[in-house]
Amino acid sequence: MIIFNILLLFSLFALVYSYFLYPLLLKIISSFNLGKQSISIDNHIDIKYKDINIIIPVHNEESIIGSKLKSIVNQNYPKEKIKIYIGLDACTDNSIKEIEYIDSQLNIIKFESKTRIGKPKLLNHLFELIQDEESIILVTDADILLETNTLIDISKSFDNELNILTDLKLINKNIEAIEENLYLDLENTIKSCESKNFHIFQGVSGACYAIKRKYFKPIPENFLVDDFYISIQALMQQPFATFLENSFVYENRPKDMSLEFKRKIRIATGNFQNLYFFGTKLLNPISAIGFTFISHKLFRWLTPFFMLYISIYLLINYTFIILALTLILLSIVFFLSIFEVKKFVRIPFYFIAMQIAVLIGFYRFLKGVKTNIWQPTNRI
Repeated sequence: MIIFNILLLFSLFALVYSYFLYPLLLKIISSFNLGKQSISIDNHIDIKYKDINIIIPVHNEESIIGSKLKSIVNQNYPKEKIKIYIGLDACTDNSIKEIEYIDSQLNIIKFESKTRIGKPKLLNHLFELIQDEESIILVTDADILLETNTLIDISKSFDNELNILTDLKLINKNIEAIEENLYLDLENTIKSCESKNFHIFQGVSGACYAIKRKYFKPIPENFLVDDFYISIQALMQQPFATFLENSFVYENRPKDMSLEFKRKIRIATGNFQNLYFFGTKLLNPISAIGFTFISHKLFRWLTPFFMLYISIYLLINYTFIILALTLILLSIVFFLSIFEVKKFVRIPFYFIAMQIAVLIGFYRFLKGVKTNIWQPTNRI
């Protein structure tokens, strides 16, 4: 019985710690300016314009790829310092024509795969095209729009020769996607504090990040979450990364819960792939990588298992109380729905739905991932 009580206390602690205490701890440490990184991205005087290679994986992105390339054309950065590598993964729409409209304004190298190969394999091939080991490579999705000084900010972050990895603050322009925006805000805050306090952070935004070429390692076959794999492999070689909290990039993620649910299943499956691949290498709590991984990622990935154990424990030992509380909560949700207080219903519903997505993702991981072919999000 003692071991069950210990597991209960640990599960409760892990949930409270990961979602509340860890962000609070980071904020407290940051307030004392311990290990604070200072990167002035507002002062663009005496800039060392570095060569920047931009990798963009594309599958049927005709609705957005033109705007993406225009956001690169509009950069306050010398065009001769920019080279773009676009990987077209068996596109069946007019993506290639949209690219050709802007082809003459930028140095674009196109790679077309006639059959679907998936984003990780596409990234592996595009990285192979860039031979200079000291190159700065910006990996960015087709639907991410850049501010005019984005490339300047990235270039300045690599003025520090220790820096090998730079992430930017991802903003969802769809203000109606309340739940996802709250999640993004929390992620941005945590990564910013981790960067200031430890000079690393857990997991770049796969939508837009920069890395030094020599720290890239090819993504294993059928991996679903390539950005986490790439960033952790890099930090294991040189543990120094920068999060640019004042440099924004934008996406337009829909508020459709069903689409987000499917995306979370895919991400969860990929997270467990990474956990299995890296194993104990990420579980040393006295190292910066291990401490931030356990605090920021691992406990969250295991959240549905903690919640299941707590629920089963309480149901077995306090059956009547749990049933009564469940009835009360359902009644509250019902009345909130009647009075259309949707925000208070949607947020907890979103959280629970995402935990279910993690469980499904874990099941798919156990079954084995046969393909990593992805479909771009429907943005209509």
